[in-house]
Amino acid sequence: MAFLLLPLENIRIMKSILFLLLVFNKTTKGNNNRFISLTDCENISIEGINLHNGTTWQVALSHCNNVKINDIKIVSGSDDGIDIFRCTNLVVDGVFAHTKDDCVAIKSGGDYPADQPTDNIRIQNCVFWNSIWGNAIENAKIRLQNTKEFTIE
Repeated sequence: MAFLLLPLENIRIMKSILFLLLVFNKTTKGNNNRFISLTDCENISIEGINLHNGTTWQVALSHCNNVKINDIKIVSGSDDGIDIFRCTNLVVDGVFAHTKDDCVAIKSGGDYPADQPTDNIRIQNCVFWNSIWGNAIENAKIRLQNTKEFTIE
């Protein structure tokens, strides 16, 4: 089960509400059972949740601003952990991710929105463990020139 949110502002996704969101939201065409798929959202906090064995990207963020991902655990035998696509002002902090592919993938390609770079991304205090293929942090996918400020601590 997955949930898709678009566009929303001032949302907090945390352990106590995650079950309700998973039960009442349907998989939509194109999100391929992603646990969390956010598009055009602002002021988002994802914290204290555990995601296990989604069928594709566990957390997919597209054109979001001011996102904090804190203290989440991802264990998946398939695909990426967190995909950041044309987002700005995003912090990934205290995340443990063990995935088959990239633990975090930072992307800027595609046409939506064509003028929005991926900018001001900070990854800190995390443990990434990828297996079989992929990277702990991937930033060489699509149109790398549209990726700006990117910090790993």
